[in-house]
Amino acid sequence: MKSFIYFYLFIYIAVALISCNGNTQDKVLLSIDKDFKDFSLLKFKISKSRVRRSIKELVNDDKDSLVADYLTRNYYRTKKEYLWISKEGINPSSALLIDSIERLTSIGFSPNKFINKEIKKDIKKIQTLSIEEGESISKILARIEYSLTKALFRYAIGERFGYVTPSYILNRLDTAETKNGVKNYQRLYDIHTESVDTLFVNQLVASVTNDSLQSFFQKLKTNRSLFKNFQFLLRKTSTRISKMKVLVNMERCRWRHNDYPELHKKYVLVNVPSFYLQAVDEDSVFSMRVACGALSTKTPLLNSTIERMDINPQWIIPLSIVKKQIISQLGNRHYFDSHSYFIRHVATGKEIDISEVTPDMLLSGAYKVVQRGGEGNALGRIVFRFPNNFSVYLHDTSSREAFSRFDRGVSHGCIRVEKPLELAIFLLQDKEEALIDKLIYSTTVDMKTDSRNNEKDCLENKIDRKRLINSKSLKPSVPLFITYYTLYPDEKGVMRDYPDVYGYDKVIARYLLNYID
Repeated sequence: MKSFIYFYLFIYIAVALISCNGNTQDKVLLSIDKDFKDFSLLKFKISKSRVRRSIKELVNDDKDSLVADYLTRNYYRTKKEYLWISKEGINPSSALLIDSIERLTSIGFSPNKFINKEIKKDIKKIQTLSIEEGESISKILARIEYSLTKALFRYAIGERFGYVTPSYILNRLDTAETKNGVKNYQRLYDIHTESVDTLFVNQLVASVTNDSLQSFFQKLKTNRSLFKNFQFLLRKTSTRISKMKVLVNMERCRWRHNDYPELHKKYVLVNVPSFYLQAVDEDSVFSMRVACGALSTKTPLLNSTIERMDINPQWIIPLSIVKKQIISQLGNRHYFDSHSYFIRHVATGKEIDISEVTPDMLLSGAYKVVQRGGEGNALGRIVFRFPNNFSVYLHDTSSREAFSRFDRGVSHGCIRVEKPLELAIFLLQDKEEALIDKLIYSTTVDMKTDSRNNEKDCLENKIDRKRLINSKSLKPSVPLFITYYTLYPDEKGVMRDYPDVYGYDKVIARYLLNYID
């Protein structure tokens, strides 16, 4: 009887530490497999080897597939130290973890998705000594240890890096066939995004063992003002904006990039679902309509810097368009002249007469179809160049009708801008009148020549070369953000609701449902 009372008091006091909100000063010693050898019922005996064996079984039986779940299994496969149970009882930091997970209900997440219900149930069993037949304290303590770690990893990784991995889900949507007929996924998301690594896991584990979990948790959440706007919107949301739409855009804010618009005084931002471009220079903001990639040829999401403007650019026509539209017109000189097309030998740069070119020559890649610069060029009068992995750019266009459409997803991936000259002037560091005059002249002068006359003589007669700009480097370059938010502030700071033009919201929502009952 004395042993029973001693055991009961120990268990009750040790586990009661959980409800003390982080008070770690009072330690209650638990001598595993030592103090209770004479206790008559096996299920009330604590065995170190049984705890270890039970955790091994939990690892082997765990088939959950989140990154946090893999990390949990890996942690215990390496037989590292326990985080939550010891001879001193149950780590009181578990109370902080349980409470933090409970607060996720404010954003619609279910604590049950973080095993909170099972954890609290097992803790209750220990507190009340309600050990059912077929169970033992060793098994319950093993479950508490394993489940708390799994819950910790799920919560901390989700809050710090996002509950969804964008580079994984968004880059496994569309496929493209390679030259040898193999289908590969198209890369649609090309923004550097932080992900969980060994350093983060080690720091997280250390915060539990050295009693600094609370300060660690405080550093997890993003401090972006946009995230706070979404939190406010979630509390005030009406039927007009669905709760899930807010959660999806909040999730985008959790993704940690190496650059953000708010870190710069001057930048250009294109939010694809809005089909608008914002040019921001401190408190000055102006916007314009843009046309982005169609659903089948999506504009990639990326961060870069606009480094150069090319005036009256030539357009090297992609092979896909050559195959669909041009190769059948190869012998039609009128078609080529009316579209200002010519054929260039890639190796020498020489222009080749179309009568000398066969379809096989065009398909070989040794020859390119090029559209001359100037009025009527598909790229318009200005192209804005920035480093990227997709050969996309911002540019003017000769097809102005797209800007009158509501759904302006019409391009092959590049972004057409409604007001190219205004954007060019915005990008300039020094807005000298003489330079602006040259820009205006270069983007309005007639670049076409009479093919019956000598092209050089014709150009010299028509064009004031002193006022002509072919290219202008931007120093400093201007940050560019091509992003995707279906809820985003307009140039006046008013939150706007945009359609999910590429279906990304649906994909993200499907993964977030893992955390919602």
